[in-house]
Formats: sequence, C-alpha cells, structure tokens
Amino acid sequence: MINFIKALPFILRVYSLPISVFSWFVAFCYGISCNGNIKYGILALFGICLAHLGANAFDDYIDYNNLKKEIDTDTQKKRLINAQRDKCNYIFENNITPKQVLITSFVCLAIAATIGLFFTLKCGVLVLGFMAITSVLIILYPNLGNYRLCEAAIFLIYGPLLFGGMGYIMTGTYNPETVIACLPSTLMTLNILYTDTLMDYHYDKNEGKKTLANLFNSQQAALYFQKSLIAMSYISLILITLLNIGSWKIYFTVITISLATKLIKSLSSNINEKINSDDIFMARMCEVRNLMVCFSVIFGLSLLWK
Repeated sequence: MINFIKALPFILRVYSLPISVFSWFVAFCYGISCNGNIKYGILALFGICLAHLGANAFDDYIDYNNLKKEIDTDTQKKRLINAQRDKCNYIFENNITPKQVLITSFVCLAIAATIGLFFTLKCGVLVLGFMAITSVLIILYPNLGNYRLCEAAIFLIYGPLLFGGMGYIMTGTYNPETVIACLPSTLMTLNILYTDTLMDYHYDKNEGKKTLANLFNSQQAALYFQKSLIAMSYISLILITLLNIGSWKIYFTVITISLATKLIKSLSSNINEKINSDDIFMARMCEVRNLMVCFSVIFGLSLLWK
C-alpha cells in the first residue's frame, strides 16, 4: 500500500494537470461572461481533472500491456522497449500491478462520470452527449497514435467538447460560438502535446507511433510547422474580436510572444545540437507549459473584462 501511495502521482501523472486546469479557466471565464452559473463551473473543474487523471492511468495500462519489455543491462530492471522516457517505470520500481493502475483509472473516471450525471439531471441530456464523445476518445486514445489522430483527439477534448460542455452546464444552452471561442487557448494546449512529440521524434519513430510531428521528414521541418501552430493561436484572436466574442483587450496576450520565441529558440538549439537528455526534455516542457498558462490566464481574464 505504501508503494502504491508513493507511485500514485506518477500513475495519474499529476504534473500534467495544469493543461486541464487552465483550459478550464478560459472556458470558465467565457461562461461567466455569458452570465453562467459559477458554482456549476467550479464543480465541473473537479470532473474535468478526474477525467484527465483517469485517462492518464488508462493510457499507461494499455501501453504497459501492449509494448514489448526487456531487462535494462544497467539497472537489471524491466523497461519498455522504445517507449518514451521512464514510461511506466513506477510499475517496475514500486511493484505496482497493472490491475492497480486499471482500478485507479476506473475510480477516477467513475467519480468524473458521477459529476457528469449530476449535471445531466440539473442541466439536460446534452451533457450525456459531451460525456459519451469524450469517453470514446479517452478509450481510443492509446491506439490513436497508430493513425496519427492523437492531436485531433486532444483538440476536440480541450476545444469544442470542453468549451461547449462548460457553456452548456453554466448557461443551460449550447452556443455554437464556443467552437470559435476555444481556438486560441486550445491551439496553445495542442502546442504542449506537439512539443512533447517533437522532442520524442525519434522515440516515437522507433516505437512505431505516428504523430503530427513525425509526419515531417525531420525535426527541423516539424519545428517549422510548430511556428505556424503558435502563430495560428495568436491569429485566431482576430476572429474573437470580429465576432464580438471578446473585446480588444484579448490582444494583451501578445505579451506572451516573448515566451513563444524563447521556446522556439530552445527547441531549435536542441535539435541542431542533437541534445535531448531528460533534463532538457523537462526544461522544454516547462517552457511550453508556462507559455500555455500565461496565455490562458490573460486570455481568460480578458474575456471577463469587456
């Protein structure tokens, strides 16, 4: 039990929670700007986070069972062949069983589903639609890498589904406008996954995993696309103002361009010098996370400050 408690943050990948929290924050601010129910919006945060954590554990369970294993000659411990750095290591090092990982996933997802059912009773059956689509994407996600669809799933989950669902439970109606309102922050969230796969370009190739990044012939070419991805996030702000979803104050987000520039320069340097240690990987992931967090906070607050 002690080993399980110690491993729990790694099973759930708690470090990834800022993605959900700050994506929720933007959707929450949008809901408030539409005179939405604040209490419902806050309760939704717990459901979103639990669904995220449960999905993380489920992803590890599937990968552990599907990927080949070998004995590491240095540590004499099992590890996954060609897997991303330290993938499922907590299972090998803490004697955690795959069954425990699956049960952890089920508990988190069950609580998230209970919160969803509460909203179904209070707000309407459309909540079930958002839950069903999200559930299917969570179940399929571990295998979507075989078809280069992981990025599409993340975009849908943190974009139209999150914003549409939050808007519905906070206001009682579904507003198609949320498809546009979600674009800037969702593209920034997608940029986190893209940075991860860009840094793991060769790992994913060896693993046979198809990502948007390794669709390109080289990491350098993939980096050029990332510049476009980040640019689209800022450009999409124009749509927000043209459609009167937000005021000119959303352009305060351009302050974060300095963080975006720093990220691109760091990635370019690492790629050119062929450096990709664990420390550098974490440093780049911290940079892209900070970019997303700062962008989301400014964008969310600007939606409130009309």
